[in-house]
Amino acid sequence: AAALSEYSAAIGAMPASVLQPWQPPLEPEPLLWPGTAWLCDQPGGALRGLVLREDKEGADWTLTRPPPNKPGPAVLRLHSASAGEEGGRPTLRAEYVLPVEGAAEGAAAESGIAELVMADDGRSFEGTLCGPGGEARLWRGARLGVGTGMRRKRRGAKPPQKAAWVHDSYTRRGRLLLAAGDAAAARADALAAIRLCPRAADGWSLLADAAESEGEAAAAAAEVEWLQGWA
Repeated sequence: AAALSEYSAAIGAMPASVLQPWQPPLEPEPLLWPGTAWLCDQPGGALRGLVLREDKEGADWTLTRPPPNKPGPAVLRLHSASAGEEGGRPTLRAEYVLPVEGAAEGAAAESGIAELVMADDGRSFEGTLCGPGGEARLWRGARLGVGTGMRRKRRGAKPPQKAAWVHDSYTRRGRLLLAAGDAAAARADALAAIRLCPRAADGWSLLADAAESEGEAAAAAAEVEWLQGWA
């Protein structure tokens, strides 16, 4: 109770100038394929954890296992990729070649058609691999930053020094309120913290736990994961 009162007093004592937004929201991702890289997932499948990158020539893409410093050998190749659009969202269609796992060198590889559809926010894609038998296997990818080495940085950012105390007061008070069973008040503090610093993950994390619906919780959790990723 004492800590709750302390945070409330700190927020109440802040001048209006400090309670204004201190960070701009993240810019939307461009709805374009060229120059992008994607961390792929396919539960129970061979594509999980692979990185999809465009080849230098631009018409082909490769999926590789990412060792610490440089890409490993290609696990899957997309040939003659062509970009399009579906419902206003970018698509990519290509022929794929997937070596059969455990097969001897030089053995025939599986081939078929790969189709990818980028999400509205440009942060992910949903895709299918349609093999020679007509079966469609699902896979997906999350956009990666393309910086390397010392140029890489997190997408999110800590609150600026002048705003850190009030931002942290909101998130810490919100956690106390949530622990006390007042999810609505905790949600209000989460939204206040997000309004101040939308690039700081703590406010979104609180909102994910105090959300008033499953959809809001999922969207907030996705924002936390996005902010903690590499730009």
